[in-house]
Amino acid sequence: MAKLNQLLTLERMLEQYDGVNFEKPGDICLSGQFVMDLVDEINAQLNRHLNSKIRLTSSNVLMTNFDTMTNTSYWTKSKLYKDLPIKESRLLREKIEEMVDLLKALWLKIVDVEADFADKFLERMKMRCRESRATDYDLWKIRQPELTMERLTEYQAELTADMLIKGILKYDSRPHGEEMDGVDLCKLRKKLKNKKELPEGFDEECAKLRRYSHWEGDLFVIDYPLLRSYIYRCFRLMTNEQRIAMFYYNVQMKQLHEDMVKLMPEQAKGLHSTINEQPGINQKPTEELFKFIHPEIEEEEAWRIHRAIKRLVVNYGLQDIYNYLKKLAKEDKIYLPQDTERAYNELVRMGMSDKEGYSLKTFRNIYRR
Repeated sequence: MAKLNQLLTLERMLEQYDGVNFEKPGDICLSGQFVMDLVDEINAQLNRHLNSKIRLTSSNVLMTNFDTMTNTSYWTKSKLYKDLPIKESRLLREKIEEMVDLLKALWLKIVDVEADFADKFLERMKMRCRESRATDYDLWKIRQPELTMERLTEYQAELTADMLIKGILKYDSRPHGEEMDGVDLCKLRKKLKNKKELPEGFDEECAKLRRYSHWEGDLFVIDYPLLRSYIYRCFRLMTNEQRIAMFYYNVQMKQLHEDMVKLMPEQAKGLHSTINEQPGINQKPTEELFKFIHPEIEEEEAWRIHRAIKRLVVNYGLQDIYNYLKKLAKEDKIYLPQDTERAYNELVRMGMSDKEGYSLKTFRNIYRR
């Protein structure tokens, strides 16, 4: 399957145009036609990908900076739009807007994969990382005169901080203000080595990690069913060092939590998520299923849809959220209630923000169109 190299070509063409001063109107119109023809090719290819029954992955399609490529203003900032006649400028903008919409739809198709496929993909990636006979945790543990919960929780904090410093979550969307409110760096520093330097923006990385984690007593537990989607769609963007660090972090956390539970057996509740990385299909869910799943959908498929909606509402704007829900409704996977406020409250429960840009009033305007 051909990769979307044309996106990079389009980016370069607009940059090159901005660096040249065209004096003849004919040259401007010719440049505009070249750009429009390229956008037409991109849109045709995006439609082929969307209509294809082949399961897409990030390795099939070149996805560059998603936040940039799906921002209409990023493309329309070029002076080409000002230089073109009004009619041609409006037509080019329409084509760009269509391209952005198609890119968003394609990305949703890529990340909305069956859980078993994503798991197998990650397992293959894990096998490529060299397995060592001894971990840093083994070496640290042998030097301790006595294992205590205090020492173990300090190592847990240090290990997690080092993982974030390597940029494991750098490709995730920037956190909202409310997410930042839950980050307490002062409390974290007390667990870290004295005078350990934390890079600029480290608090944002902590906020990102909170999306995929929770505490079980003193055990810091990664919710792998939530993290899996991020790893899957961003794996190709990570450096080899980041990939290895991510998997070694998981290996050491398993060892660490096993020792924590030996000291405090009552904390075994959170161990399953870390040791096995994710609950089995038959494990009893720990959260309430999305309320508007279509009644004909079987349980396993229902939970897959549930996880997809959770990813959707924390990463996209209201219009994109509604468009995707509408698509699921057309496919008889969910139903959309007549009561707008009821739908809004359920999406907030699933993780959608209710702050600026996500108000009930704005949602109601989109929902009633």
